[in-house]
Amino acid sequence: RFYLNTWHGTALNKMGNEWPGRSDFDFSYINFFCYESEYQKQHCFAAFNTREEAMIPTGLPRNDTLYRVTPEEILEIKKRLDLPLDKKIILYAPTWRDSNDHGKNYVLQPPIHIDYWEKNLKENYILLFRTHHYTTKLLGVNFNSFVRNYIDYPVVNDLFKVADILISDYSSCLTDFSILERPILCFGYDYDDYCAYPGLNIDFEKEMPSGVLRTEEDVVNHILTMDYEKECEKTKDFKNKYTNIGGHATEICVEKMFGIKIKE
Repeated sequence: RFYLNTWHGTALNKMGNEWPGRSDFDFSYINFFCYESEYQKQHCFAAFNTREEAMIPTGLPRNDTLYRVTPEEILEIKKRLDLPLDKKIILYAPTWRDSNDHGKNYVLQPPIHIDYWEKNLKENYILLFRTHHYTTKLLGVNFNSFVRNYIDYPVVNDLFKVADILISDYSSCLTDFSILERPILCFGYDYDDYCAYPGLNIDFEKEMPSGVLRTEEDVVNHILTMDYEKECEKTKDFKNKYTNIGGHATEICVEKMFGIKIKE
């Protein structure tokens, strides 16, 4: 029996035993653990007590398709999701916040005013909302033709593929999306608080392609004034540091587990 852990993203925030007061994560029994950068590998040792010999530089199987996106596939997904073809797509995908009622609910209320976003962006953009699956309630957002609800849509890679811009905060989806080399914006409205608890592993103000945008005005203005191609180049640099291994992870995992060589 083998245990292959394919994980789900490069954590830029604290995870596992890196969380304050946690020391109970022990993955030393795992046979193989996938990683997609040296950065991720080192944090897996600290966060999960993984073994050096178990770590395999494959990238993450769930991200394989992001390396092979075609214009035809993007068009097909947009048509299937009934998305307009004449507007750019912004995906807003924040991470979850810890519960304030001992785990009964995980409520998210981002400090945004949709009327403001719609007034400034609706001519050229639509906004897709995709919260973390732990989120049990989203407050302060009423969906319409401009801001659309994809919270329960099961295939997040489809949303990545059609999005021209990703807005997140401290989520590992920032590294997943960077594979596409499109603009990523950090909307860190609670950055100082989040740095204090649960904490971050990198200095977002220095490492994120456009730093930390603290207010919705900062975010909207950045979108309206950005040089798209330059933003893509900054994302590429970010990708090369945090997500620089991948594209054939599924094949490599099959070969490792079963000794079967996948034909090219």
